[in-house]
Amino acid sequence: MMTSIRNKLILAMLGISLISVVLIGIMGYKKGSSELVRLGRERLTSIRIAKQAHVEKSLEELHSRTSYHADSFTITESMVKFVAAFEELKAKTITDPEFSETKAWYENEFVPEFEEHEQKLPQLDPLLPASTAARYLQFRYIVKNPHPLHEKRKLVSCEDGTTYDEVHKAYQEKYDSFLKSFDYEDLLFFHPVTSEVVYSTLKQIELGSSFETGPFARTKLAQAVRAVNQAPVKGQSRMIDFEWYVPAFGHPIAFMICPVYKNDKFQGTMAIAIATDNFNKILFADNQDKFPGLEKTGDIILFGDDGYMRSDSRFLMEDSSQYAARLRSSGISEEIVSKMLNYDSTIMILPVRPENAKLTFERKSGVGEFENLFGVKILASYSVMNVKDMNWAIVATLGMDEIYQGVNEFLNIALIGGSIVVLLSGILAAMAGRAIAAPARQLTQAAKAFSNGFMSVRVHVNSHDEMAELAKTFNAMAEEIENRTRNYKAKAEESRRLLENMLPMPVLARFRTNESRNDDTPYQTEATLAFVEIEGLDRLVSDFGAKKADSLVKELVTRFDAAAEKLHVEKLSSTGSGYLVACGLTISRFDHTPCILRFAQELLWQVATFNAENITRVYLSIGVHRGGIGTGKIGRHAFIHELWGRTIDLAKEISEIEGKSAIRVSREVVDRVGDHTRFEFVRDEIGTEEPAWTLIH
Repeated sequence: MMTSIRNKLILAMLGISLISVVLIGIMGYKKGSSELVRLGRERLTSIRIAKQAHVEKSLEELHSRTSYHADSFTITESMVKFVAAFEELKAKTITDPEFSETKAWYENEFVPEFEEHEQKLPQLDPLLPASTAARYLQFRYIVKNPHPLHEKRKLVSCEDGTTYDEVHKAYQEKYDSFLKSFDYEDLLFFHPVTSEVVYSTLKQIELGSSFETGPFARTKLAQAVRAVNQAPVKGQSRMIDFEWYVPAFGHPIAFMICPVYKNDKFQGTMAIAIATDNFNKILFADNQDKFPGLEKTGDIILFGDDGYMRSDSRFLMEDSSQYAARLRSSGISEEIVSKMLNYDSTIMILPVRPENAKLTFERKSGVGEFENLFGVKILASYSVMNVKDMNWAIVATLGMDEIYQGVNEFLNIALIGGSIVVLLSGILAAMAGRAIAAPARQLTQAAKAFSNGFMSVRVHVNSHDEMAELAKTFNAMAEEIENRTRNYKAKAEESRRLLENMLPMPVLARFRTNESRNDDTPYQTEATLAFVEIEGLDRLVSDFGAKKADSLVKELVTRFDAAAEKLHVEKLSSTGSGYLVACGLTISRFDHTPCILRFAQELLWQVATFNAENITRVYLSIGVHRGGIGTGKIGRHAFIHELWGRTIDLAKEISEIEGKSAIRVSREVVDRVGDHTRFEFVRDEIGTEEPAWTLIH
């Protein structure tokens, strides 16, 4: 029995299609599985690296801020006053009824709040204030404080006529605002000799207590304070890891401490309390999308070398009851689960698997497959962090089932698609035959050439069927894409030239470097800019003539350049009467704002000297502004419109004042250095859009 060519073609196409589908399915499944794991490893590692860099930078900035605070005029002056006033309180007396009332407050207020989280206080008596000064302070500022238990900080004065109360009245509201602005928990001052708490903004039960011999002498904070008091180093801040802190009603608290000096003499130790929420904010940067790339089963956490978490799990944040149920079903004790729910946190409560923590600190960094607390297989990218004083690690995880979910879906789609392909192959073989092979081959070759960049390729089919229509459609599409691509390149090149003409060369070089590296990092550095407008050039020309005036202006600009070089300020541009500089733009500096202000003050002195030497009347309008510098195209836009533009506006608005040099700064500059003893500002009314201040000292 003879078989027709049509049937042979159908059988051949069916066989080839079936074999191809099976082979592609098997190879695709294996390749897809390995590729998904590879992509998962890369994704988790990139997420972990980005988060780790942000946390390390944030904690480094926290150290710098702590040292900066400790060196501020307000802190140094108040520390000296509080220590002296505390010494006077040691001569005070407290009656037995007053002490009995203090003990009753502990029993009726502190203990119930402490035990609300299912913690039993072993003994109350050791917590009671022992010294006369401690009893006096706690009775006046805690027990007799009319505000609720968690709002004792609102008391400004107890009106007892003591020197301590006068000092407290002068600083309490300032420090309360200070804590809120930086999202700190509490501010503590320690006596330089006895390690007694001479001041607390929050007014908790450590007020007045000795951290040498008192009830909290064994805490990590007490050990660190004693070490600082014994060997203080000016400007050296230290971070104290989380511990269960009794005065904070048993909550886990971390601290930043730093010695306070005045006139190179050690005055005491400052401690800043940091609550658990702060580290969640640092880790997640307050983003709405806190877990990008982690899908449904991924998580990212910090943990210490003791194995306990230093940040909250995303699953607790999303659904605490469901998370608790999963922990119970995986064998976690009810005591731990209840404690987690009571504190609404996993910090210092929930551990990672001990073997995982041990391996992390042994290997320092890596990626691998592990089992989590629930006994579920996960892929994890981990690393020990480079954080001063802390032995912490960070890990980003993703469930293996979710990683393989894509390839399982691919397998189902491949089976359905393969069946359809086999069926269609037979139908197409019967209907098309040899006639479709030639034009189809032409279309295939043209499409490959087009995808490889040969946009001028076109298909020529000498027929009048659907293949001809397909060829025409392909040709029209190719021509449209080619035209649009050409237009897009022309517009992109035009935009680039315009932007390059606008940006100063040092800034442009930086942005080009970031773009060439495809650097899309969301994090920013900060810089301070100053724009100097030279006023009185018309008068200079009328008095001396154009040639002499030009020579004098060049001499003045030369002095500006020398001042910039001396103070390590970056000159960005100098055109006509304008002079633009920056600090912290090319080289990151913590003190870029004070540096620019010192430069501006130097220019006022230079122009005054210039006027005296040349008998001229030249004045300067100087605008100073600080802000973030991003990367890529968005970074260029922000630099031009927000940072550079605002700086020039500040200087231009000064020109309304005739015959007087001035330095005008933005709110961001005042917020940064407003507490600095070298600079004094006064609010002015020049301009209408945004508030500004004039530097008067």
